[in-house]
Amino acid sequence: MEKCPRCGSGDIKKNGHIHNGKQNYYCKTCGRNFVENPQQKIVSQKDRELAARLFREGLSMRAISRVLGVSLPWVLDFTKNLSGEKGISGEVPDFGKADSKSGESS
Repeated sequence: MEKCPRCGSGDIKKNGHIHNGKQNYYCKTCGRNFVENPQQKIVSQKDRELAARLFREGLSMRAISRVLGVSLPWVLDFTKNLSGEKGISGEVPDFGKADSKSGESS
């Protein structure tokens, strides 16, 4: 019998099937839905770098998803984290005042 991955309870029930036909379960104790033996695709560092480059080039989120073969929610989450870390959210960085060496006359 399955156990809940969150709380370890054995008080679970079947809760339909997911999109690929795997059995979905529901934990009566904590309310979590889960599947037996989930398979997660790990996105390689090379693909992450490519996604970042495509994002900076202005490719749409759906296009990045199709090119890399990953889900749209993964791309959205990745670019949200990328924007937060690198400051790519469309804001213009403040470089401070221009000095006299930059070509401006005083």
